[in-house]
Amino acid sequence: MEHVIKNETMQKKVCELLNVLLANEYVLYTKLRNFHWNVVGPHFQDYHKFFEETYNKVEEDIDETAERIRTLNQRPLSSMKEFLEHSTLKESTQAQMSASDMLSELSQDYEHLIIAFNENISKCDEIGDIGTEDFLTGMMQEYEKKLWMIKSMNS
Repeated sequence: MEHVIKNETMQKKVCELLNVLLANEYVLYTKLRNFHWNVVGPHFQDYHKFFEETYNKVEEDIDETAERIRTLNQRPLSSMKEFLEHSTLKESTQAQMSASDMLSELSQDYEHLIIAFNENISKCDEIGDIGTEDFLTGMMQEYEKKLWMIKSMNS
């Protein structure tokens, strides 16, 4: 059975971390949609499909993160305004980007998120939230694998 955090203050601290993750996932999701719609070039089909597969996975992650927050009796962020205020990732605002530039930007974002996962896993360990620690560890492993794929596509 999952360890339950009894202290509401601790739950709120964990959910603050999770809400930043949720905001980052939403910005990443939107960026991936942008890249999916706007990628051009000789390998269009491969990149178009890759971005679609990736945003579909991030969409699942968004739902899992929000549900984890609800499991801890807190409220997930749920508006674009909140996502943009809490995200540590930046939107992609360039009108035209090469596929290589898109992959480079994604690589930086995934590296940023992996660092954040590591920090948040440590914080959850300190707080004593084994369930969220495990949740974040599994997600971090998926992001590490995706980063490897992104870098492999862009070498």
